[in-house]
Amino acid sequence: MEADSAQIMQFATIAVNGHGNASVYARNILLALEQIEYNEPVILPDQMKSLEAYEEFLDLMDTKPPMKIEVYPNPSDEYVIISYSLEMKRSEHTIRISDIHGNSIKSIVTNESKNQILIDTSNWIPGVYIVTLETNGKIIGSTKFTIIK
Repeated sequence: MEADSAQIMQFATIAVNGHGNASVYARNILLALEQIEYNEPVILPDQMKSLEAYEEFLDLMDTKPPMKIEVYPNPSDEYVIISYSLEMKRSEHTIRISDIHGNSIKSIVTNESKNQILIDTSNWIPGVYIVTLETNGKIIGSTKFTIIK
């Protein structure tokens, strides 16, 4: 099977501009003449077919995970309240407070999955402190707070 340059140009025009079976046949002839290379496209399913699903996906990507542990007021001078909430029940939880250098200041062990703890900081040195919530040896969350005088 052979074709001259004029025929090849006509097949190329039909392959690009044609519709339906004519463009398919023209493309197949050009392939057989080794005038073009064809790579089969991979069409992946569209998971976001509706605008509503796409908007929900974007909202989900913009949400932040819920805080497991919070400290307020921040900054503070006389006291801080450590508030935590966990989904795990019947586990031993440890709340550790350390200074910015990692030196342990206070450690509280509890079995409650949700609570607020009042900590007297009136005699603490001004600076930045880190409170960490651990469950079964794993860090669940941490945050920092500042003591000012």
